[in-house]
Amino acid sequence: MSVQAYIHVNKIIENSVFAKLPSLTSIRSFETAARLCSFKDAANELNVSSTAVSHQIRNLEKELGVILFERRTREVLLTDEGRALFQSTHKLMKGLKATIDELKDAPTTLTIGTTNAFAAMWLVPNLANFTALHPNIDVRIKADDQLVDLEQSRHIDVAIRSGHYTKQDNEHGDHHVLLHQEKLKAYATPRFWQQYQASTHDIEIYYTQWKNPHLSQSNVAQAVSNLGIKNATLHSFEDENQTIQAALSGNGVSVVSELLATKPVSATWLEEAPRELSICLKGLDHYCVIPSWNINKDAAVLFRDWLTLLLKTG
Repeated sequence: MSVQAYIHVNKIIENSVFAKLPSLTSIRSFETAARLCSFKDAANELNVSSTAVSHQIRNLEKELGVILFERRTREVLLTDEGRALFQSTHKLMKGLKATIDELKDAPTTLTIGTTNAFAAMWLVPNLANFTALHPNIDVRIKADDQLVDLEQSRHIDVAIRSGHYTKQDNEHGDHHVLLHQEKLKAYATPRFWQQYQASTHDIEIYYTQWKNPHLSQSNVAQAVSNLGIKNATLHSFEDENQTIQAALSGNGVSVVSELLATKPVSATWLEEAPRELSICLKGLDHYCVIPSWNINKDAAVLFRDWLTLLLKTG
């Protein structure tokens, strides 16, 4: 006999064995009545009628071919066969309840898809706030700058996207929610700004060139020219995280998302440009997307609402 044939035969035998077992409803009715020594009390616990409990137990006795209870006027007592069955069913129901309780108490896993820059510069620094509010939700971050089809790939529960939020997006209702309309500003280290005041050297300016050709590029060169800075050399990166790191190196000025610069600014690693060198350009929109197959998942809705509140309040 081949291995596949052996497995097939064992499945048939296993299925036939389980098919001969009494129904879970009759087992549960018996276990409850035996534990409480009362059909009436069992009916109250199971939220059914006493007649229904009695009917289930009589069917079980008929199926097993034994009497499980000695029925008296005011009480029911287990027979020897009933006591033997109760030991097994009580152990079974306790184990089943313990497993169900564990599953209910287990953390809900929520996978968030977003860009590398947003994950590193905003989401991770703020995530402790969400986990403190919802300790039973295990948030996992999948950072990728490639756009994922959420309806086809079911590995992401909530996506935070950066792009152009359109009227069509708004018509999706709860599936697409605008979180934040970005501004791009100029930042550098405090030491750089102190040195720049008296410097006549060339200034290095870093900005992000979006990889997605469908996104409109911010005209940083024009903004620099409008400020009258003639000794500027512009360098571009494909990731805002890299652009911010360039400013943190202390070698120049980065024109980046005001939102993503929040942490470095609050830690005094970076400072916004003084008024005479201030730049403010329209950036991308950040919006939240919950795929249609996941819109009723409580954890996804809680995360979206948390994002909305936090980004609206700053």
